[in-house]
Amino acid sequence: HLRMKAGLAEVAELSPHGKWDTKSLSAWMAQRNALMRNHLGEAYEAFYGAEHRHNEYTIAKLEILRDPSLDDAAKHREIEQMAAARFPDIQAGEQKAQVHLQLAKEEQELTKNGASDADIYNHRLAEFGPAAAERLQALDKRRSEWQQRVDAWQNQKNNILKYAGLSEQDKERELQLLTDKLFTKGEQKRLGSL
Repeated sequence: HLRMKAGLAEVAELSPHGKWDTKSLSAWMAQRNALMRNHLGEAYEAFYGAEHRHNEYTIAKLEILRDPSLDDAAKHREIEQMAAARFPDIQAGEQKAQVHLQLAKEEQELTKNGASDADIYNHRLAEFGPAAAERLQALDKRRSEWQQRVDAWQNQKNNILKYAGLSEQDKERELQLLTDKLFTKGEQKRLGSL
């Protein structure tokens, strides 16, 4: 393990600092991966195989995107063909992500145009079937309940902070009591990002 770390440090010094053209990057990554594969043997694939494949895919995609002889439509076709031929597993993951993004866009548009919850459910039912429509509906319900609790917490928090009759220490204690009342310890961690 120590020999591998020392070797990686040497390879890191050879990285194409600032010269991030795909050829230099690909050559550097090949050196790094060969070193790791040499030291880890069969364990390399288990630990780094997926990352390695994704890096190869990203470099191949960058080569296509940087090709000045291709217009946007041609680049899109080339990327699709390359992914299907060389990286079907990654392409499947990206297509799945695109389906979710497209669904979110469609639902946003439906809601904007006055669609009811039943309309959204029927849209999901038509797209994904009853099991997925039910799961998505349950997810919507959980999100709505979460947002209602967060909104109530923020309103009460603002009232506590505005109340002139409490010292700063009392305000902090009241805020903690309110937070403990409305949220589990795990949920409280999510509040930190709000």
